[in-house]
Amino acid sequence: MGTDLTRARVTLETITGRTAGLLSSIPSGELTMRESQRWTIGDVGVHLVLTLRGFTQAADGVSEREPVLERHPAALAILMLDAMHAFLAATAHSPADELVSVGWYGQRAPPLSLRDAIGLLIGEQIIHGHDIARTVARPWTISEAEAVLTLPVGCGTAREHTASYEVHTRGGRRFLVRFRTGCPRWNRSAARPCDDQGLTASTPGGRPQRPAGPGC
Repeated sequence: MGTDLTRARVTLETITGRTAGLLSSIPSGELTMRESQRWTIGDVGVHLVLTLRGFTQAADGVSEREPVLERHPAALAILMLDAMHAFLAATAHSPADELVSVGWYGQRAPPLSLRDAIGLLIGEQIIHGHDIARTVARPWTISEAEAVLTLPVGCGTAREHTASYEVHTRGGRRFLVRFRTGCPRWNRSAARPCDDQGLTASTPGGRPQRPAGPGC
């Protein structure tokens, strides 16, 4: 197993543990998400469990997806950790370029490599963990090392996409990410100090916007 894939697997385990720890500290899943009035914290927890289970079943060649009826954050945290460990076990001996079907993204969605699938799962934990933390006024850090692991997903899920985005981080720097026929490239020469409150994204020269929230 390559070093990059091993690092991504360790990061997925670590960041999922952080999200689970955050969920476990919240007494009710009925709290409405700050960034999306359509979702509750319980809904986000269910989404994260189903995403991990979905990729595990895809890796095993199984298409059925059982619903998650639980909505209490502490119980969802346990289900999420179980789902994460099941995914890592199911893919423990798979190469980074092994293809994983993602039919739930649409019939024309190309399969993802295992490397890209893990990057997507890391991104789910990073962003939705951030959503939950903002809702309950808790700190949530996203390191550059974690964020970079999510970038290869662009090549697998945005094959025809060509655009540029400016990523802002609170108390950190701004980075320009350019997609050229689906593959992202960082432009650190455009980086500069940033005092924005939270994680934002915008097209270069445009007005920064908050992420759409867990419904995106």
